[in-house]
Amino acid sequence: MERPTFKHHLFGYMFTHELMLKEGDPLKEFMGNITLTFDCLIDFLRNDFPNPAINDLCSLAWKLIGNQVVQVAVGIPVPTNFAFALVGKPTLYQPIVAIREDWLPFVKSNRTMGLGAICFVASQCRDYWNGKIIGFTEESNARSIMYEAEMLLTLMQHEEFKPNEWQKEALAKFPHGIQSGKQLLYLPRKPFMNAS
Repeated sequence: MERPTFKHHLFGYMFTHELMLKEGDPLKEFMGNITLTFDCLIDFLRNDFPNPAINDLCSLAWKLIGNQVVQVAVGIPVPTNFAFALVGKPTLYQPIVAIREDWLPFVKSNRTMGLGAICFVASQCRDYWNGKIIGFTEESNARSIMYEAEMLLTLMQHEEFKPNEWQKEALAKFPHGIQSGKQLLYLPRKPFMNAS
């Protein structure tokens, strides 16, 4: 079955939009499952997670992604769960959250890493929206780890789980979450005014 693909000048690689795929195409089902899982996790973090700082962070990311200010792409090689990237030319940057292709089985086996990855990239989405990130910066990366640690500390108050090596490292850097990294916070933060 031939799929429509497009070479976009901002991206410099071929991509297929989920809406362009025909029913019965295994890629459509695969992408739909990733979308559903991603949406469920970020929706939980923005609405039901018992931490207002995480709710606020993920609500903005939800709006930026839902209104396609930030695109989500699957299949770009990334070394971690997700990666936030600015692709294209400096005057035409397109922010992307890149999800690795094997993310679904990974997140099913380790839900806390999936939630942490969303907090991590949600922080970078906020930084982009507020003009705090142009390419990789140590401060933005540290802020992302801080928010992941904040989420983990809240989660630990409600359920038992054994942190893996990455999570232990995040918790060692920010043992009190946001309280440990107050110097990384910034105000004012630009609100998102569109619907959704």
